[in-house]
Amino acid sequence: MEKNLLQNTFSIITKEEDVKTMNHHILRNTFVLEITRPFPGYYFSSDFITAESKPQNILIVLKNEVSLEVFYRKIKKIKKYADFTFGAEMATVHIFNQKYYAIRVNSLETYDSISDLQKHFLDEGFLLRKPTKIEDKALIKIFKFSNLRFENDIYHNIDDAHFIYFGINQELTWKQFAHITLKIRHNVANKKFDAGLGVFFHDGNIEDVIRIYTKDLTDEEAKALKALYIKELTS
Repeated sequence: MEKNLLQNTFSIITKEEDVKTMNHHILRNTFVLEITRPFPGYYFSSDFITAESKPQNILIVLKNEVSLEVFYRKIKKIKKYADFTFGAEMATVHIFNQKYYAIRVNSLETYDSISDLQKHFLDEGFLLRKPTKIEDKALIKIFKFSNLRFENDIYHNIDDAHFIYFGINQELTWKQFAHITLKIRHNVANKKFDAGLGVFFHDGNIEDVIRIYTKDLTDEEAKALKALYIKELTS
């Protein structure tokens, strides 16, 4: 493997997004949150949701916490017999002082697949939480594996070119990070990016990173954005 390729890097990505309780295409008496405006720093309106009637990122809320090992064993088993494709990652959702454990699901082709997937989860022993009516901002942590390419001091997501990451030398709270990001956004010409916090685990080490989602930044603009964050963190 090339030195600049980091396959299956375990990561934790923290982001803030708008969520709303779903009341359609789900099993009765279960709790599912739909992310109504993904990547709010990049998409300035709900125009992200197209007319294709295709679900974006949803969060199927669990009754209790599940270990990583149990989660991946069950998901691996479900993918062998499900007659549709899906992506799934462990997640925690913080709304006000409440913490929910969830499975973040993406890559579903139709809304009709949501209830079928919930049935598979139940068949494999996942316990689903009863519904709560929510429409608010949530701080979401996603636990996932990422395939990365490290080039010119920036990590590029091999599976989705819209994601880049760069390392920082300190741990930040979300409040600190949000304040710095707002300050930077007011001082750059190209504001079309969404920022999140991240942690990578590789080579036996932990690395704090900033995650950027964008379709519009050039390589030079990405480098300049990284420089602004580093400047703010060291000033």
